[in-house]
Amino acid sequence: MNIRTNSIGVIAQRVIATLRKSGCQVLAVKAAQVRPMIEIAYPSPELKEGAIELKEQVNGLRRRAYAARLGGCIVHWHEDPVREEFELTAGMSASEYIAYRAAGFPG
Repeated sequence: MNIRTNSIGVIAQRVIATLRKSGCQVLAVKAAQVRPMIEIAYPSPELKEGAIELKEQVNGLRRRAYAARLGGCIVHWHEDPVREEFELTAGMSASEYIAYRAAGFPG
């Protein structure tokens, strides 16, 4: 790894910590050359205020997505998922969550 990759990783970790403190669930982090993209569920009201709406079409299905910049990262989410699913999986470790998903439960 070079310094640039390390600095991007540090930026992403800081933003992830901020998002988790505000009640967001981090779903994925994708490294990019310029800035990391962090996919979340349950964005905070402050994050929603500064977001732009995107319209995505994946496999013929249209859906709304949103994106905002935070601390040098792009934060991305889809329309609000069901909150009960988050509450059910929030306390799981990574291995428990993987087993939960492998058993066919939605994620």
